[in-house]
Amino acid sequence: MSALGKLKINLIDSILRKPISKGGVLRMGAGVEKVDSKIILFQKDGGPWLIVERREAEDLVCSTWNGDTHAGEARYPIGDFQSGEYKIKHYYGSDTIYYEGLNDYARGYYLKLPYVMIHLRRILERAGALLYNRRRLVRKQRLDLLTFMIEQAAEGKSSFSSLDLMTDMHSIRWVTHPDGESVRSRLKLYLDSLVDTGELTKDGMNYRLNGQALRLVEERSEQERRHSQVIKIQWLVAGLTLATVLLALVQAGLVKLKPVLDLAS
Repeated sequence: MSALGKLKINLIDSILRKPISKGGVLRMGAGVEKVDSKIILFQKDGGPWLIVERREAEDLVCSTWNGDTHAGEARYPIGDFQSGEYKIKHYYGSDTIYYEGLNDYARGYYLKLPYVMIHLRRILERAGALLYNRRRLVRKQRLDLLTFMIEQAAEGKSSFSSLDLMTDMHSIRWVTHPDGESVRSRLKLYLDSLVDTGELTKDGMNYRLNGQALRLVEERSEQERRHSQVIKIQWLVAGLTLATVLLALVQAGLVKLKPVLDLAS
């Protein structure tokens, strides 16, 4: 047997060593992360799909699959099929890797690139979930909440529920966050307090903005703008004061500066 033939057999054997169980493949729920099953199939002359069950010497023993049921068993020499005619699926945890032919499978099997990418993605997903759960959900104060609702209203939203606001502010992942429900309870308190003070009106479970909310946010924005200007002026005054002190020290001879360019030399 040629070296290419032996390589083909090795690849086929690597697939057959991890067959799909008779009960099928688990695709979600507990235990899905342990799934590691492969299936190899091909089609001959437009007939039913052939699923390779086992190898006997240089023959492949296959069951035929018409799309709904197994329809018998057949035996074919490995040499009857080209590498590109094989279709391989690898059920790897919750992921499914599709290989178009043995050559494609060989690259994945020996180089491991699809599996490296899957593991990198899973690591990033776990890290993201860990950081998200450890991160304390930002609790919007009354005016922050009003500002957010006004921004949403500008995009066409006319009413808000606590559930919608939580999802818009924190993404759907808040549902699984350890503090998710407590933050939602606090959000409801903010919303109800805004109803009491007249910025919102309540209709069943939904809240609506009114003109008073917009005036309050505009006043707050103006106050923040003025506060930012005051901070900038304070920094400018501090800088000028420091420069004046340094200049006075230099003039008094207490600080000597080394000239950058000595024209006398």
